[in-house]
Amino acid sequence: MKTVTITEQPKIDEVIRSCQFCFVAVADIDATPYVFPMNFGYQDGILYLHSGPQGRKTDILEKNPKVCISFCANASLYYTAEQIACTYLMQTKSVIIDGQVEFIADDAEKIRIMNIIMAHYTTKTDFQYSDPAIKNVRVWKVQPTQVTCRFLGVPHREAMQLEKTQHIKKNV
Repeated sequence: MKTVTITEQPKIDEVIRSCQFCFVAVADIDATPYVFPMNFGYQDGILYLHSGPQGRKTDILEKNPKVCISFCANASLYYTAEQIACTYLMQTKSVIIDGQVEFIADDAEKIRIMNIIMAHYTTKTDFQYSDPAIKNVRVWKVQPTQVTCRFLGVPHREAMQLEKTQHIKKNV
């Protein structure tokens, strides 16, 4: 079994879009880490999130807008010998995005982004929002500065095929 690093953007997008939530990691100015799950939207390589107007995460982000966001898809347990513990591993696909949060203030842009987030979870693309709802939501935009995608626990033969056809690098 191998770990394969994926560099093809369509495969990275596929992993992100297959997830129902992501984990966002931030660090306070004293370097205290804080990780939390969030719903999201994703379009044209940009990640969008939303939260309440205030709280611990927004307080931290106002001081330090750097984030690390993790996605994990298709996790399943695999083993080669049921009685031997060290033959067990998780097969999964993951993406990690580093970037900085930009808070969106413009109401029309907030609505556009909220529709992107909602479209990730529904088949609808246009929703109505009350003025108080838009005024009281914190909308986040994250333009990735670095993206890492890995497929873990790939059978050797499949990994070799991925390496040939997708022009990806292997990571042993």
